[in-house]
Amino acid sequence: MISITLENFIIALIISLALGLMAYKTKVVDKTGMTSGVVVSMGILICMDVKFFTIFFTFVIIGAIFTAYKWKKKVREKTAEKEEGRGISNVLGNGLPPLIFALAYAVLPEQNLALLCGYISAVAALAADTASSEIGVLSKSKPIMITTLKRVEKGTDGGISILGTFAGLLTTMLVAAVAVIIGIANWYVFIAVIFAGNFGNFVDSLIGATLERGKIFGKQETNFVCGISGGLCGMFLCLVVF
Repeated sequence: MISITLENFIIALIISLALGLMAYKTKVVDKTGMTSGVVVSMGILICMDVKFFTIFFTFVIIGAIFTAYKWKKKVREKTAEKEEGRGISNVLGNGLPPLIFALAYAVLPEQNLALLCGYISAVAALAADTASSEIGVLSKSKPIMITTLKRVEKGTDGGISILGTFAGLLTTMLVAAVAVIIGIANWYVFIAVIFAGNFGNFVDSLIGATLERGKIFGKQETNFVCGISGGLCGMFLCLVVF
């Protein structure tokens, strides 16, 4: 169960504010994004601890690096995300899935291993999506639409490429490896996270090709489904397979 002490609250607040201000000053997020990011960070830190938060922070760093990588080329080719800082909808779309699993982890201790796997898998799926999107648009060849297998323009929702898919795979491996290195996951969880993270990334592409292209979902809703599906897949693997 969640046990909030004044000391834990203050530590969570200081860490979250520091990261939020850093993200705002570097124009990664705008003011609303900074505020919502602080709330998400505090929630994860309070429900878990700094060691578990390292996983989420890994995703933030991966996102910043891949977004900045060859930014000018992406701008020239009109495949870059919006240049101004990300707002509340973007932050919540990526932050709520890990936070949901973190909350469940805190209130359902009897399912901690499965929920921990779900939390890491949700982060891995979101990180894989970011890597696939930001690196995939740099591919020399046009991507194919996941639903029709026909060539589409770079940056098209639902388009996938070998480069982007490989980048997503490596990213899930990185997130899973960090979890093992800091001592919160075993090798069974490592394998589950890689599979679940890529599953979530696949779901993201499928939703992008259908609901997002149909203007039913926005990018934020698609990201949310990506994280939740990856997390649930991780939980399932942990409970049923391993």
